Amino acid sequence: RRVNEDNVDLNRNFIDFSQPPSSAAYESLHDWLVPTDWEGAARASADAALQQHIAEHGMRAFQQALTAGQYTRPEGLFYGGTARTWSAQTLGQLLREQLPDGVRRVAVLDLHTGLGPTAYGEPILIPCARGDLARARAWFGCEVRSLVAEESANITGEKAVAAELEGTLARGFQEALPKTEITFIGLEFGTRQVTDVLTALRADHWVHARAPRDAVRSAAAQRLMRAAFYCETPAWQAAVYGRTADFVFRTCRALAQPA
Repeated sequence: RRVNEDNVDLNRNFIDFSQPPSSAAYESLHDWLVPTDWEGAARASADAALQQHIAEHGMRAFQQALTAGQYTRPEGLFYGGTARTWSAQTLGQLLREQLPDGVRRVAVLDLHTGLGPTAYGEPILIPCARGDLARARAWFGCEVRSLVAEESANITGEKAVAAELEGTLARGFQEALPKTEITFIGLEFGTRQVTDVLTALRADHWVHARAPRDAVRSAAAQRLMRAAFYCETPAWQAAVYGRTADFVFRTCRALAQPA
């Protein structure tokens, strides 16, 4: 699974829970994403409704509604929780304890899979402050996109493959290190068609919500998830390794330069 023990997506958990973002866009999709049954008429009706929604509103709007983060459906996809999880709290504690006082710069490479062209790792900046995108492009080149769609389109001419998100891990770094310059890059490696990835996510959440004790369906959902987010081919694995190693090298080189 790509969630914690409470079905919380940790990359949507770093928000102000006294003022959670609106989940209205996700709410309009939820019953189709996690239908009453995974086979038969209920599933067919849900699939048709999702396709109709995409046809009417476009894939980008659908992706934004689905993945931005939602805070009303604990059994749903991309659920951000109702409070900071143990994992989120522990991350902040470790950052404050393990990094030296007064650290001036921190760089984060956060590896993801499931979006974009197969085996290509798109560098996506999760901005923490003004000027982050210009700095990231100085470090890594013009292929860097910003998670903030308007900023990315204005500077690079293209939007990132990921939608704009709420409560990302980058905010956890910001909160723990408020005086530190943070360069937070997500490397998003493509695997399979977006429809295959969505089917795997829906199956995983359906089993968790509707049939948690069904061992056969649980195993099938696990296989779908692994296939959606990890390719077994040596070519894909080599591409991920090489791209990641290159970005680690360039990050170390940039951090070694005077601020």
